[in-house]
Amino acid sequence: MLDYDGTLAAYEKAPNTNNSTKRLVELLTRLTSDSRNVVYVMSGRTSESLEQQLGEVPNLGMRYAFKVLFRFFFFVIKDLFNIYVYILKKNK
Repeated sequence: MLDYDGTLAAYEKAPNTNNSTKRLVELLTRLTSDSRNVVYVMSGRTSESLEQQLGEVPNLGMRYAFKVLFRFFFFVIKDLFNIYVYILKKNK
């Protein structure tokens, strides 16, 4: 799993201006062409934005809005834990 913004490519508000996209596509294509590799790119960007940048790479898995999902699950787990602690204290 590779993070797109800030790792594979410099963070840009308008990713269409990224001059290194061609080189990145070539590199990812080399990685995904080896059947021993399973390559995923994760990003907080929309699916349309990431597809526009990397959609031509064959066999590339993409996960969109990863940061948003991570934050959502973090807060769900935190809330469940707080409910559990409340129930334990109430039953003492």
